[in-house]
This record gives sequence, structure tokens and C-alpha cells, in this order.
Amino acid sequence: MLTCLLALALAVELSPRQAAEIQHEHDKAQAQVAAKYGHRKSSELSSEERRQMVRDQAEAERKVLDDHDVSPGAWVRHQALRTPEVRAEVEREQEALAAKEKEEQQALEATKRQEEAAGATVSVQRGFGEENPVMMEEQKGGPVTVERGLPPEAEEEKALVNEQDRLEGAGAAKGEKPTKPTKPAGARQDRQGARGGRR
Repeated sequence: MLTCLLALALAVELSPRQAAEIQHEHDKAQAQVAAKYGHRKSSELSSEERRQMVRDQAEAERKVLDDHDVSPGAWVRHQALRTPEVRAEVEREQEALAAKEKEEQQALEATKRQEEAAGATVSVQRGFGEENPVMMEEQKGGPVTVERGLPPEAEEEKALVNEQDRLEGAGAAKGEKPTKPTKPAGARQDRQGARGGRR
């Protein structure tokens, strides 16, 4: 009888740190199972879903215990035989594990943000031309549109301004009054056609 009690005590001998690690991993595994079923209450699940969830929870617990070489029976006995002092120590260890995990997660996220920031270099383009064209809006999955030079309307405007500047420059050299540049023939015909239509 004494040997059975001694064997039982040895079978469930886990340090508070080991027990905290097992409990921490067990809680994480159960949370993953709950997430799989949308954190719904068992009353909100169909009977088949409830059965499957119970199987998944048991499998998750078995995997955690196997990773720590602890049998399910020994784990249940250890939980049942914990004294209040041991229980408090296990809770303190669990809190320390959770805090450490949170710090590691934050450090990982900070490293990821730094890598993204380092990889996201902004290129500044000064000027454009044939060798350095300006890219217009791109459509996802569509071809890239690159425009070179000015649009046709702007080309006509530019020609008129250049003509006016040329005439003003020539007139100023001769001491004459600047004259208005003539619009292209097509524009004059359009205007005449519009006047003819009004008569």
C-alpha cells in the first residue's frame, strides 16, 4: 500500500515550472480548438460539431502531454493533488511564461516592422524625359500606361504661346505693336462653320 502511494507520488512529481509550461501550452491548444469552431458555445453547435470538438480538444491535450512525456492519468492526478501553495506557484510561473511570450511577440513584430520599413525605400524622380518617362496610374493586373510628351490639346496651346512669344520678340525688336497670333486653320474653319450654322 505504501509503495503504491510512493509510486503515485513519483508518477505525478512535476515542478511548478513544468506544470505551468504544460498548463500554458494546454490553454493555447484549447484556444486554437475554440477558434476553429468560432468560439461558439456548445449549445450553439450541432451534435456532430460538438462530438468533433470534444475529439479535437482531447487530441490537443494528448499532444501537449506527449510533448512533455506526461501521461493523461498522471496529469489529472497532479492537478488533483496540488496543494494551495503549489497551485499559487504554478499560477505565478504561468504569468511569467505569458509575460515572456508577450515580450517575444512584441519583439518579433518590431523586427518585422523594421524590416518592412527598411525594404520600403521611396524613390524620388526629378524631372522626366525620353530616358526617364513618367508612369501614369497603373491598374492592377492591367498593362502599365506610360505617356511621353504633352497631350494633343497642350501641344496646340504650346504652339500658340511659342508663336505669340516669337511675334512679340520680333515686334519689340522693330518697335512695332505685338500682334495676336493666328489660330490654326482647323480652329478658324470650326468657328466659321459654327457662325454659318447660326445664320
